[in-house]
Amino acid sequence: LRPYTEFSDDFAVTEEVEKYVAEHPEQFPLAEGETVDELQLQPFDRDAFISAPGAMSDRLTGFDAYILSASTANAYGHRLTMFVVEEISLDYDLIYLVDWDGELRNSGWARFTGLPVSPLTLKYSNGNNIVTAVFYGSAVEYRD
Repeated sequence: LRPYTEFSDDFAVTEEVEKYVAEHPEQFPLAEGETVDELQLQPFDRDAFISAPGAMSDRLTGFDAYILSASTANAYGHRLTMFVVEEISLDYDLIYLVDWDGELRNSGWARFTGLPVSPLTLKYSNGNNIVTAVFYGSAVEYRD
């Protein structure tokens, strides 16, 4: 896996996210193993979200991905849980779940549910950058 050297400073919680969380507190975070009604979820379009931050931040999104590693860090005044995942349609991606405090697994398939908060640029030690999506995490449902 490619280690990153630092967070960039482009992370911000959007007003759409703050409003949604305030209006739906029962969904953040869900108890372990719980999920929201699939009819409430929108599919996550990574490219569309990164090109128009905030456009998808007022409705829960859900997607399946394979976890390659996981860790936590305190940054930007939040606890960030970082999952390095491999999606079917992408190579490697990095998913952050803000203030989610569930079980942490380092491998396996999972269903991620949350609000797209903000794109975040990560800088790697080899000089490459990757733009990924930060989520305000609702739930991670592991598939055994």
